[in-house]
Amino acid sequence: MEFALRGWWQWGVWLAVALILVYLVRLELRRPNRRQLLLRLLAVGMATLSLAMLCLEPMHRQPIHASDAFLLTSGFGAKQVQRAADSIHPARVFALPRAVGADTLANLELLPNVAMLLRRYPHIRHVHIFGDGLRPDELESIASLQVSLHLAPLPDGPIAATYPHRIVLGEPFHVQGTWHTTRRDSLWLYLALHGERCDSLLLVGEGQLLFALNALPKQAGTWLYTLCALRAARDTAFVGTVPIHVVPPQPIRVLILESAPSFETRALKQWASVTGNALAIRSMVSREKFFTEFLNMAPFALERLTASILEKVDVVITDVETVLRLSAPEQAALRQAVEAGLGLLMALSDAPAKRLREHDFFLGFFTAVPESNEGRFVRPQGFSLRQSSGTALPIAPLRLRHRFGAEVLVQDEAGRALVLAAARGLGKVAVSIVQETFRWALEGRRELYADYWSHILKRLARPNLETDLWAHSMLPTVDLPCQLTLRTLSAAPFAIVKLPSGAYDTLFFRQHPIEPTQWESMFWSREPGWHQVWRMGTADSASAAFYVHASHEWAPLRRALMQQATQAFAHLHPRDSVRASVVQTYEPVSPWWFFMLFVVAAAYLWAERKF
Repeated sequence: MEFALRGWWQWGVWLAVALILVYLVRLELRRPNRRQLLLRLLAVGMATLSLAMLCLEPMHRQPIHASDAFLLTSGFGAKQVQRAADSIHPARVFALPRAVGADTLANLELLPNVAMLLRRYPHIRHVHIFGDGLRPDELESIASLQVSLHLAPLPDGPIAATYPHRIVLGEPFHVQGTWHTTRRDSLWLYLALHGERCDSLLLVGEGQLLFALNALPKQAGTWLYTLCALRAARDTAFVGTVPIHVVPPQPIRVLILESAPSFETRALKQWASVTGNALAIRSMVSREKFFTEFLNMAPFALERLTASILEKVDVVITDVETVLRLSAPEQAALRQAVEAGLGLLMALSDAPAKRLREHDFFLGFFTAVPESNEGRFVRPQGFSLRQSSGTALPIAPLRLRHRFGAEVLVQDEAGRALVLAAARGLGKVAVSIVQETFRWALEGRRELYADYWSHILKRLARPNLETDLWAHSMLPTVDLPCQLTLRTLSAAPFAIVKLPSGAYDTLFFRQHPIEPTQWESMFWSREPGWHQVWRMGTADSASAAFYVHASHEWAPLRRALMQQATQAFAHLHPRDSVRASVVQTYEPVSPWWFFMLFVVAAAYLWAERKF
């Protein structure tokens, strides 16, 4: 037998009942009248025990046969449900509030949410889900059940979409995804800002069609692009908003180590003066003699590379030969700085002649194979929307073959690596065979030149580990949960969210079980629009903006995401895993039985004294 009252409360009730029983038994034993003493003691015990049962609410175990149930969600088909009910004969049919049209079915029970399914009917062990399925937060509440799917057909519209939520000014952003259509038709997709089209694409065919649209924000701030579809019949359909938070670029501190002055360094100086980045240049004049120059930063000694000097810069640009000519203390300082977060970019003109074991830190992530491509020109790809219009550049007579863990930053038209990077501790080491990028600047293509170097330096620059990093779940929507993730070095953080209406809300976080710097919180928004969030406490807290969509936006995408989540859940909870045909449940004992026993015992004790 189990009791509804548990823990210390149960022990307290038993202690109180024991004290009352001892007291009443003592009174009965001290009475001069010894007539019917045994019956009186039994009545006292029955009265106190009945009083205890009324407080403890006992329950008895009852075996119930496990049964199937139907759960109707949005997009379900009534005929499909009826056909399945005729063959399966479910114990019950449930529907969620978003299951439009469920009221036309007979013997239907409406559930306010999925969690109520097991609370009301714990004997259910297998559920058939009809329609679009459930969200991940809803699936967690039925994790103990086996699931069979009867999903609705994929809707027409976007069923997959990805885009960045935050970019740095000057970077393009890309909207990529899959468009599903059940009929062969032509469709124009276009991305617009304030009614002005930024990019468009013609989709022709049926089934699942890939699309990719691009835009280049001109100013920092929060922007709302719109994705619209225009069919051949000229009926324009609004798909959804594409929010983007554009932040101003942070100045990058660059140290250039070169064996002699070059046109590349001169072009980089002009680029840095326009973009506000900082440059420190050390050019070798003769052995142990250097010429130094500084732009947008205070001068400091550069004759010897030390750990304190390398802490003042974010990226070092040099060539492989210069790195290998450094003294052992300078190479050790450079290696230590890279492991602490410094970025290192090395130009490569020939295959390294010596590959000593101590140089694997700088050269061990690639293999340079000599090729007879002297005088070969390529158009670098993968760094800008303007890359196809640039002049071809010469490259070193080499082919880069990257090893495990290396990343391609820039490639040629054939997909061969031109700039490779690999992580080394908290920093990155990169090698490049592209030569004479200053040609773009000389011919007036300064924007292309800036895109190239901004792309590479931002990927290599030292990360700011003291600044908070925010992230949120995909497609935040009104009245739906949105998971906010915070990476910070602070202990036990909490945050403030500013709503579009100007009101404020407080967020509390739970720490990730594995990553101690990662904190997570669930946020439910009641308003569409831009939300501002920042951590309270110290000055290193950086605010972030995220957009909450209205419920009518990206409806096909949300339906497709629910179907994908439900399919993954059903794969982990198949019907074959059902083992028990009988489920043990606990049913409460009616309190009227104990009340009647108490009345009978109390009435006997009263009558015995009276008569």
